[in-house]
Amino acid sequence: MAMETWMFTAGETIPDRWRACLERLPADRCDIYADPRYCATWLEWEEGTAVALWDTFDGVEFLYCFLLKPLPMALDAHWRHDAQSFYGYGGIVTSAPASPEAFARFNDAVDQWMRAHGVVAEFVRQHPLLHQEPLLARRAEYRCVRTNVYATPPAEAIAALDSATRRNIAKAMRSGVRIERWDASDGIDMFARLYERTAVRLGMDAFYRFPRE
Repeated sequence: MAMETWMFTAGETIPDRWRACLERLPADRCDIYADPRYCATWLEWEEGTAVALWDTFDGVEFLYCFLLKPLPMALDAHWRHDAQSFYGYGGIVTSAPASPEAFARFNDAVDQWMRAHGVVAEFVRQHPLLHQEPLLARRAEYRCVRTNVYATPPAEAIAALDSATRRNIAKAMRSGVRIERWDASDGIDMFARLYERTAVRLGMDAFYRFPRE
C-alpha cells in the first residue's frame, strides 16, 4: 500500500481519514498536536498547508503531521518549502511499538515525499514522552535545543536528565515547589493566565499572544 497524504489549508474541510486515523490511535501513543482540529487553529497564525503522511507496516499505523510552508525567498522553482511541527510537539506517532525496520521504511517514504515536494529542511519538535530517543521522532540530523521535565513518571524522567538539571530539580523541591496534575478542563483557565503573565514578562511578540479561544 502506498503512503497516503492528507492536506488542507485555512478554511478548507479537514480530511475525514485524518480524523478517523487519530481516533484509532491509543491516547497514550498520541497527543493533541496530531489532531487536525488543533492543526487548523495554527493555520490562523501561519501561512501554509497542514499535512499528514500515513502508512502501515507490519500491522502498525504510522502518522507524521507537519506544517508545509513556502520559503520567504525561494530562488528555485522546485526547492521552495520547509516542513515544521505545529506549535508544541511533533514527530512520528504509531499505533503500537514498531520495529526499527518498519521505522526505516516509513522514514524512507517520508524522505521521498519531502524530495518530491521540494522541502529544503524539516524542523521537528521531539515529544519527550512519546519519543524517548530523537530518532523515534524522525530520522534526521539532531540538535538538542531544550529539555522538558515532566511530573510523571518521576524516577524514570529524572534519571534520564543530566546531573546539572537533576541538581536544579532537587533545589526547587527543597524550596517548596510542588507538582500537581490537573485535567485540562480544570487547569485551562489557570494556564491561560500564567501564559499571559509570562508573555508580558518576557515581552513576547504579538505572534505568540493567542486569544483565549
